[in-house]
Amino acid sequence: MKKDYIRFFALSLVFLGVAIAFYAQGGVPIGRFLLFFISGAACGVNLAQGIISLRKS
Repeated sequence: MKKDYIRFFALSLVFLGVAIAFYAQGGVPIGRFLLFFISGAACGVNLAQGIISLRKS
């Protein structure tokens, strides 16, 4: 049994960590906001792929 879903969950945690690290309250520059937004989206995509992969195995 191949455990491909572990890779997706690990990447999801990495992107979630980046999103949390760059989150700031108040006046946020556009670059930091884009990094936060893209990291959050990548986290969600990787989490969904991990769940799909887990169900297939």
